[in-house]
Amino acid sequence: MRPGTSIFKLHGLMPLKKRVGVFQDYCRRESGALFATDIAARGLDFPAVDWVVQMDCPSDVQEYIHRCGRTARYKSGGHALLVLTSAQKESMLKKLEEIRIPISEIRADPSRLTSVHKKLEFLCAKFPELKTFAQRVSCSNMS
Repeated sequence: MRPGTSIFKLHGLMPLKKRVGVFQDYCRRESGALFATDIAARGLDFPAVDWVVQMDCPSDVQEYIHRCGRTARYKSGGHALLVLTSAQKESMLKKLEEIRIPISEIRADPSRLTSVHKKLEFLCAKFPELKTFAQRVSCSNMS
């Protein structure tokens, strides 16, 4: 992302009026980045999406396809990136290969990775509600 890129968020806990406003504002922009939960995976038509980046493994191949469906619409090209943990990798790649979805692996360069652990500890100490929220999210991802 370039400096100055407009950033938007869209999730199911937002009131409907707010979600609609964010969606309309994003669609009016020439460029921007939208961070969204699966609420944006179906039923919304986003114009000219270049990239879909999935930060959590979809539960099945159909969910993967619907998420990626935000890009490459109406004969336009698009890209999708799926971030997987080592525990998710073998199973998900096998499922995608079974239905002939082409996959290219990109490995992160460990020397370029930065730990955010200390920054997160600082933020959780400064904003106790953030720590509570993080604990709820962590527990919900384990179930």
